[in-house]
Amino acid sequence: MEVPTIDCSILREDNPDVTALGAVAKRIGGASRTTGFFQITKHTLDPDLAYKALDYTRRFFRLPLKDKMELRGGIAAGYQPAGFEEVETYHLRHDGDPGIPKINIGPNVYPSHPSLPPDFKPVMLEYLARMDDLSKKVMMLIALSLDLPHTEEISTFPQIAPILAAFPSHSSAFLQCYTDLKLVKRWQIIEPLSTDCLDRPFIRGRQNDQSPTSLVIPFLSTERWNVLTLSTTFSGTRDVPGGPFDSLILALVSPDSTTTYYRVHSGIKSTIS
Repeated sequence: MEVPTIDCSILREDNPDVTALGAVAKRIGGASRTTGFFQITKHTLDPDLAYKALDYTRRFFRLPLKDKMELRGGIAAGYQPAGFEEVETYHLRHDGDPGIPKINIGPNVYPSHPSLPPDFKPVMLEYLARMDDLSKKVMMLIALSLDLPHTEEISTFPQIAPILAAFPSHSSAFLQCYTDLKLVKRWQIIEPLSTDCLDRPFIRGRQNDQSPTSLVIPFLSTERWNVLTLSTTFSGTRDVPGGPFDSLILALVSPDSTTTYYRVHSGIKSTIS
């Protein structure tokens, strides 16, 4: 299936021709009703700003986990580590009036890490504003394709909620291990978690109500790991919430999705040597 590409250069015009707008809207409506997807070109977003925002996003996710965890915003804002979902995310919202709190939306949490560019905040806010403007113009075209007044359609979506997302290299191992335990081995209790104690998401669970609680840490078999890597991982398990655990299990996921489990320690107390 080929995703339709739609020329939206007409959105750059101050007073676009109504007939031409209707033609673009018709293409968008057709794509939405058939493939369900479409991509637009020649739109109003500055490509230099888009590339800069992408570069800053990459730099943000390369920060140490400990520093990113300090940016957790609490309610629908800030950093969210991988674990509950396969991706790690950074949520941005319109700052709005600080004197008028929004329901279920916390304030933005901006990083000030020395390895990030000093203009991280203004660049991201500028990108947010330009994407907000573009998205409303696309919504106007969708409204036209439905023969609706575009003001009614846009008022339904008063603001956008952008999410910066990154797929950690170990996320595929975590997802495969989680699926294997839940669907294949049918563990009754599995809980995906993440913490700044470990540099990767992990699983806390047990096979049934009577079985002991295990801490399962997924690894890709293609990862480069050595004694130092394992030692750091084992040491990090001391402070994982919910302990102590009856056993620590390393889940080694191969490229063909075969998962092998190694019970490396029994009766974890305070340290692992």
